[in-house]
Amino acid sequence: MAVIVNYVGFHPTLALDGFDYLRRQFPVERIYILYDGKRDRYGAVSRRNAEKLRQILQFFKPIMIDVNPQSFESVFSKVYAILRRECSEKKDVFIDITDMPPEAVSAITMLALMFPSVKVYTVPTDKRGDFIPAPNTPTFEDWIRSKDNKRGLKPQIIDLPGR
Repeated sequence: MAVIVNYVGFHPTLALDGFDYLRRQFPVERIYILYDGKRDRYGAVSRRNAEKLRQILQFFKPIMIDVNPQSFESVFSKVYAILRRECSEKKDVFIDITDMPPEAVSAITMLALMFPSVKVYTVPTDKRGDFIPAPNTPTFEDWIRSKDNKRGLKPQIIDLPGR
């Protein structure tokens, strides 16, 4: 039996596409829907899309879990609890990282290395870059400038297990 863990951000349809593919390959016993529990705009989008996914998958009685996807510790601790339970019951666990930010992906990668029955997957889109304006146009240059307008904070060093 399989367990699927999805983090839902901006792309609930991709999460559903991945789920549909996996359920045809493996009998799904349980699904967890992780969503951004922060009270900001990202959290609002994630909560809305997680609820949409929950309604679509209501037959499976999905378990909703809020995380801070930008906190390694939040993702690691909440997903560790899921994996400890499911893997102790000898379940194969599939974790969708499609919508996860880097901090969450690093936590999931470490957890997957700790639990042999965990598989990590991503769902590529059928179209890439269709939101980028055509090159060699003023719109393209403006778009690039608008995307490169953020400054970084202090880097987050992520400690590996056992070190």
